[in-house]
Formats: sequence, structure tokens, C-alpha cells
Amino acid sequence: MTRYFDTCATLDELKKSYRTLCKELHPDANPDRDTTALFQDLAAQYEKAFERLRYIRTRADGTTYTRDTTETAQDFPRAVSAIISLAGIDIEICGSFIWVSGDTYTHRATLKALQYRYCAKKRMWYYDTDPVNRARHKKTGGATPMEKIRERYGSVSVTPAGPARLTAR
Repeated sequence: MTRYFDTCATLDELKKSYRTLCKELHPDANPDRDTTALFQDLAAQYEKAFERLRYIRTRADGTTYTRDTTETAQDFPRAVSAIISLAGIDIEICGSFIWVSGDTYTHRATLKALQYRYCAKKRMWYYDTDPVNRARHKKTGGATPMEKIRERYGSVSVTPAGPARLTAR
């Protein structure tokens, strides 16, 4: 059995590794072989590693710190998988935020139901379960440009695995 998350020291590293491994092991990304059991094992190991690392976070300068969180192991994967099949949107993960851009107007009811919030200055939706981060974002009014956020926290674009999405024209 492969131990996927033994090298992860913080929650941020765990999430980054999980995203990468999901792209590799998701059954839709591997139509030629059955990876369902591997993907289920990955999800189970993620939940265990999440409980171990849930309070350990990484600052922008790379140092680690400990902070209470209300986030559960299922929140982050559920937030991405619920919207990954929506047509015309771009999903980007910067730090602990999930940012959604593109044709979000047609999907605004879905995003709102999934607890995504709209940032008018960026014209993007975002998801974050941490009330401290949400309060900080609300306090600044979303004034920090996305370029600066990407530079500070890094950026990973999430694309659907498997067959291309079909859109009506």
C-alpha cells in the first residue's frame, strides 16, 4: 500500500498533494485502467492525514504556525468536486482559497448554495471555510489584486479530468 501523505508537514502541503494525486488517480482520468480502489484509498488516507495536520498551517514566507479551524476533511474536496463539471468556469486554488472565474453568472445560484462568496472587485467567486480568512477578506474589501495573491500564495489551476466538457453554442 502506498503512503501518499507521509511527507506532508502542514495542511497546505496536504491539500496541494491531494490535488495533484487526484488528477493522477481519478477514475475519469484513467479510462484504460481501473483506479477506483486506489482513489478510494487516497481519499481515506487524506482524511487521516487531515486530522493529523488540521491545525498546522503555512505562512506566505514559508514558516509554519498552529491555529484552530472549523474545517473538516471533506470540505475542501467537496467544494472543488461540486463545481468542477460546471461549463465555462475556471477554478484556481491560491493558498487556502478556491477562486472561480469565467462564466460564473449562469452558475451563481449553484455557487451561492455551495457557500461560495462573490468578490465584486475581482469579479470572482471564492470559497474558504476559515472565518479568520473570511473576516480578513471582508475587512480589506477584496482590494488585494489577484496577481499579488498568486505571487504570495502560489496558484494551481484545477481542470476536470477525463473527457472534455461539452457546451452548447
